[in-house]
Amino acid sequence: MGLQFIFLITGLAAGFGLFLAFLNRVLSYMRRKILKTAAAAGILLLFLGIFGGAAWWGGEWGRWLILLTYVVLFIGEFIHRWRTRQLRGAPPVSQSGDAFSLRRPLTTTHLVVSQYNLSLNGASAPTHANPGAIHQEGIKRLRVAHLSDLHLNHHLPHVYYQQVMEQVQRAEPDLILFTGDFITELESIHQLPDLARMLHSRLGMYAIFGNHDHWAGAQQIAETLHQSGIEWIGNGWRRIPLDGWRDILLIGCEEPWSPDAFSPPPAQNGDLILALSHTADHVYRLSQLGATAVFSGHYHAGQFQAPGFGPLFIPSRYGRRFHHGHYRIGNTHLFVSAGIGAAEPPLRLYCPPDVFLVDFYED
Repeated sequence: MGLQFIFLITGLAAGFGLFLAFLNRVLSYMRRKILKTAAAAGILLLFLGIFGGAAWWGGEWGRWLILLTYVVLFIGEFIHRWRTRQLRGAPPVSQSGDAFSLRRPLTTTHLVVSQYNLSLNGASAPTHANPGAIHQEGIKRLRVAHLSDLHLNHHLPHVYYQQVMEQVQRAEPDLILFTGDFITELESIHQLPDLARMLHSRLGMYAIFGNHDHWAGAQQIAETLHQSGIEWIGNGWRRIPLDGWRDILLIGCEEPWSPDAFSPPPAQNGDLILALSHTADHVYRLSQLGATAVFSGHYHAGQFQAPGFGPLFIPSRYGRRFHHGHYRIGNTHLFVSAGIGAAEPPLRLYCPPDVFLVDFYED
C-alpha cells in the first residue's frame, strides 16, 4: 500500500507539472478573468484525475505514461534554459536593494533598482554606474525609468509605494514609462494621484493598461491617470521630439485584453522606438517593427520562486523564456520587470519587486 501511495503522489506531481505548462501557454491569454479561473480549475482537476487514475489503477501502462510525462517535462526544461541563455542580454551595471538570503523568503516590499546602460549606433556606453561618465564630451544620454505592475491595493502599505517613488525620483529620469496593472482593486485607484505627484521627468510620463486595469474599469483608471499627469497611450503612439537628437517614438500595445486593435505607427529612419507592452509575448512582432527597446511586466517574475530553479508559473505563450530581466531579440532590447506590487495573493517569495533604469547613450 505504501508503494501505491508513492505512485499516486508521483502521478499527481506529473499531472500538476503538465498543467502548469498548459496554463502558462494557453490559459493565460483568455480575456475574461472569471472564465479563465473556472477553466484553470476544471483543467487542473482533469489533469490530476487522469494522472492520479493512471497511477492508482493503470498498472504498468500508467507507470509508463507517468515516466513519459517526466521525460517530456525534463526535455522541455532543458530547451527552455538553453533558449533563455541564447537570448539573455547584458546584466545590469548596478543594483541597489537587499541581498538575496535563503533565510528571508518574504520579499514583498524588498525593492531592487536595476540600472542598464545601452549604446546606440556604436556609442561607448559606460560599463559601470559612475555618474561622471555621462559628462564625457560628445556623449548624449537619455535615462528611462520603467515601472510596472503597481497593483495598488489595501494589503500593501501606502508608505512602501511612496518609498518606491522617492527612489525613482532620486535617479532623475528623463522619461518615465508605466507598463500597466496600476491596480488590483478599483477602490485603491485613489492612491495614484498622490504617488504620481512625487514623480517628475522633463519628457513626461506615459502609460499603457494591463489586464487588471481592463478587468477593473479602464475608463475610470484613464481619468485618474489624466488627473495624475500620466498620459495614457493605449494601443496608440506618441512622438516626442528631442532637440539635437533623434525623436522618440513611443508605441503602446495592450493586446489581448484591450477591445481596441493594435495599429503600428509610421516610423521614420533614426527614430528611437520605445514600445510598451504589458506582456512580453509581443516582442517578436514589435522587433519586426524596428523597436529599439520593449518594456514589459505582467509576469511578476513568477511572484513565487524556488531558489536555484526560478519561477514555476509565468503567464506567457513562451513559458518562462522571458520571465525577468534583459533580453536581446535581433536588434531589439527587451526589459521585463518583476513589477512593484503583488496580487492574488499580495505576497512575493524569493522574488523581490523592482524598477528598471535604462540609460541610452549615443555619440
